[in-house]
Amino acid sequence: MHLPKKSDHLKIKGVITPKDRDKGGNVVQVLIETSNFERYTIADNKVGRELIDLLGKEVMIQGIISGEDLDGSEILFVQKYEVC
Repeated sequence: MHLPKKSDHLKIKGVITPKDRDKGGNVVQVLIETSNFERYTIADNKVGRELIDLLGKEVMIQGIISGEDLDGSEILFVQKYEVC
C-alpha cells in the first residue's frame, strides 16, 4: 500500500473531465486535467464522487496522491475542492 509522503500533497487547478462510463453511458469516474495537460484520476471517495456533477467546470482541488491506476495515471484522493 502506498503511504502518502508530504510531497504527495497537491493543490491543483484544472477542468473535470470524464474518465470512465458505464454501459449506459453514465460517467462513473472522472479526472482533472491541468492547463499544462497533466491528468490525475480522481479517487472513488465521497468527495471525489461529488466532482462527477461538475463535468466541464474548472476547480481547485486539494488532495493526496494515493497511488497509480492501471494505465499509470496518478490517483488523487480529494480532500476538498472549490469551483473557480
